[in-house]
Amino acid sequence: MSKGTHPLNEVNPGYWGGGYIKGGPDSYLKVSLTNSTYIGEMTITKFDLANEIVSGTFWFDVQNPWTGEKIEVREGRFDTHFSQ
Repeated sequence: MSKGTHPLNEVNPGYWGGGYIKGGPDSYLKVSLTNSTYIGEMTITKFDLANEIVSGTFWFDVQNPWTGEKIEVREGRFDTHFSQ
């Protein structure tokens, strides 16, 4: 992991966006992930090894597994600790 912008797609291993989407006739949860059609980007703005903190922003598109419609996730942000 490094500072900079990373594509969220099935071409860049280890980097993807997605989430659980609730729907269908029984309100099931299904996972929908970025791929070569539904893409996104993650920008790491802070990567502090000494304090084990990573921060950044993201956006991505995924497909609704029931309707096929595009779901747009925009202006995402993260600030988290990690362990080495």
